[in-house]
Amino acid sequence: LLKAIMKEIGTLDDEIKLHNKVTAYNLSRRGALLRKIGQLLRSQEDLELAIKMEPQFLDAFWQRHLLYLLQGEDYKALDDLNFIIKINKNHARAYRARAEIFRRLGDATMAAINYTQAIRLNPDDAEAYFRRAEMYEKKNDILSALEDYAITSKLMPTKTEAIFKHGMYMFKQGSWLSAINDFSKLLAMTPYNAEARSYRGRAQAQLGNFTSALKDLSIAIHFNPDDATIFYHRGCILRRSHPKMALQDLSTSILLDDSYDNVLAYAHRGIIYASMKRWPEAVSDFEAAVKLDKTIVLAHVNLGVIYMRQKHDYTNAIRRLTSAIRIDPTYVRAYVCRAEAYCYEIYTIIIYRRFAFNLNQGVDLSITQQAAVYSFLGEYTESIQALNRAIRAQPVAPLYLLLGKVSMKAKLFNVAIDHFKEAVKLMVMLIQSIVIICLLPGALKYLIKAYNFAAKDLTKAIAIDHTCVLAYFNRALCYQKLKEYHKALQDYGVVQLLDNDEDQKVLQNRSLLYFEIGDYENALLDTLLCFKENPKDVKIIHTIGRCYHHLQYYEDAIYAFNAALAIDPFFLDAYLGRGNVMMDYVTLNHNAISRRDYGKALRLSPFYLPARLNLAYSLQVDGHFKLAWNQFTIALNIDKECISALEGRAVVNLQMSNTFAALTDINQAIKIKQTAELYTNRGVIHLFRNDVVNAMRDYQTAIALTPTYSLAYFNAANLYFIQRRFQQALMYYDKALEFDANDESALHNRGVAKIMMKDYEGALEDFNKTIDIYPYGAHAYFNRGNLLAIMGRYGEAENDYGIALKLKPQDAIVLKRRAYVKGKQSRKEEALEDYKLAVNIQSESVIKDLLTEELTSSA
Repeated sequence: LLKAIMKEIGTLDDEIKLHNKVTAYNLSRRGALLRKIGQLLRSQEDLELAIKMEPQFLDAFWQRHLLYLLQGEDYKALDDLNFIIKINKNHARAYRARAEIFRRLGDATMAAINYTQAIRLNPDDAEAYFRRAEMYEKKNDILSALEDYAITSKLMPTKTEAIFKHGMYMFKQGSWLSAINDFSKLLAMTPYNAEARSYRGRAQAQLGNFTSALKDLSIAIHFNPDDATIFYHRGCILRRSHPKMALQDLSTSILLDDSYDNVLAYAHRGIIYASMKRWPEAVSDFEAAVKLDKTIVLAHVNLGVIYMRQKHDYTNAIRRLTSAIRIDPTYVRAYVCRAEAYCYEIYTIIIYRRFAFNLNQGVDLSITQQAAVYSFLGEYTESIQALNRAIRAQPVAPLYLLLGKVSMKAKLFNVAIDHFKEAVKLMVMLIQSIVIICLLPGALKYLIKAYNFAAKDLTKAIAIDHTCVLAYFNRALCYQKLKEYHKALQDYGVVQLLDNDEDQKVLQNRSLLYFEIGDYENALLDTLLCFKENPKDVKIIHTIGRCYHHLQYYEDAIYAFNAALAIDPFFLDAYLGRGNVMMDYVTLNHNAISRRDYGKALRLSPFYLPARLNLAYSLQVDGHFKLAWNQFTIALNIDKECISALEGRAVVNLQMSNTFAALTDINQAIKIKQTAELYTNRGVIHLFRNDVVNAMRDYQTAIALTPTYSLAYFNAANLYFIQRRFQQALMYYDKALEFDANDESALHNRGVAKIMMKDYEGALEDFNKTIDIYPYGAHAYFNRGNLLAIMGRYGEAENDYGIALKLKPQDAIVLKRRAYVKGKQSRKEEALEDYKLAVNIQSESVIKDLLTEELTSSA
């Protein structure tokens, strides 16, 4: 190869020197060859001379960028590539090279953008997909990375790295079957890949296929006997069935790697030693594990158990178990074992105390001890006198109980009853005081919004007094704030059973809870019960109206809001509620009527934001964009951080084709609070600005923030559809429908995407579901008709076109399609009639457009 390059350089030298053919091409060619043999200075001279002779000779720029890369001058190489792309926007290799430089510089975003451009120009470049996937991984955009790895595998089945990375992601996500499939594909191509085989074995173990797992791990050990991890996992599988073999594997693993990374090998070997009752070895391994990692709870607990049950060293056992609890306060076994250790320790203390008592019998007894001795000797009068002296000094429940027992022995039953009553009274007072001690911190924590801690304090109060209504009620409020609605409902139910006095408060709060979770029927029932007790409470009547509104009983809702306003004509929420009902109540001029109510509320209080915003929405719906924009602006003057106003004004700006203003408003809203809805809306604005990259980035951010937000998936799918990436579009439509199964738009669009993928049966199923959900969409019938025509079912297609025309008459395109299917059924005269009607409609449309243009020009 070197000889061939030298020969070519000699030929070019002759042409340049002897024949005087000093052309940019010859210089560029010689510069490229000189670079290959390491003569970088001469190469640079030739390339710069070539560029000087022909400033737009792109090959010379390309070769010079390669030279700069060899010299480590990445930014100069970037300049050359930027020039190439400026002159030739379809230079795929330049985009790819620029992406590689950005990748090396650590700019994952710019690298991904350039790989995307390279793929657009060369869709079969598997390496570009693979590299872009790596960049997506760096940006933590895992879904996009997985898509690219899948495409890489399809384009280049021998690209094992892509299959391995896809499999690893599935493994980490716990998708064991998918991981096994990926690793199996990889092993079919590279059967000696120990790493892939070990991961497949681990995945098989997770599914309970231990025989297959052991087989894979054993083969992996054969191919790579220096990997401690494989020995560790095989040892874990063999731990119960073959403990001796497991010991061998874990010992080998520790021999290969005795560092922090392999700490679990010590822990598992310790467990095996403990099961074999080899306590010194077990203690040694657990202590080694703790030395490497002090946070490993398993080792602390096992050490505690061994110290307690085998060595009877309860102090050390408690110390170890306390360490485990400190690391993981939710580890139940540690609490149980520590309790057992405490029991053993207390028993030992009791033995020592008895021993001490026997040694010190000469020491004076306390009054209670004296009373006990007198009672034992049958001298009840002296015992009662001793206890009375003790009660005068300290009147506590245990002394009254003891006095009652002695009185019973003395046959003084009436006196004993009095003493027992006194003991009960003191105990009740004690319990109530303890309950209050728990209630007060709970109430304080509720006020400072530490709802989780407040609920714990109130639970302690309930554990002491199961009939404490206040504790149940306040805990329900905490659960409601924590959005643990099921627990809150349980507590409200307990309060109702315990105390009818709190029934009104419970019903009001429970109705609001039902309303919050969307259970409007139960919310209405509770609110109606409140209304029976308080028929003049406007807030209760207002809540009834809102429930009726959500249940679509519009007339009942209006009646309720009217009743609230009859009681209190200055109740703003009632005007707002009635206006909202009129917005949804489809009658003539319903929006205008709703605006009257919003206007009345604003006349009473110009700073009432909900009415201001709803007035703006009403104007926007009717197409009064300028007026709506003004109302949103007034709302922002009242509250500069009103996200609803910023979002609404952004949408109005977009409807008025002012995309820059829309982007400015939505950016301001996102600065205040980042939500999936705002990012999705910004993505739509980017799309209107033809900024596809940023649109997709916003949709992905929305998905990352709220993985169940279906609209983000739907918009991302539409974007993929526009780019004709139908496979990805289908994936995202599936996701959108997973979280909102009744989204007819997603169903319809998925049907169209399936047509493009030739999945006609699947597309037909989607169109059928779309029509079942919303039977008034002409486009759904039209597209189903097109599909049926493709499938040769012309009669059914004609029927669908007919329904589409009923829903949307005078549609020329639908008429043409119906004419086509009639022609296919040999009904030529009817087909001609449809064609003529379609042509007439189109002609009328053209004439209207021309007249409009003439009127505009004359104006």
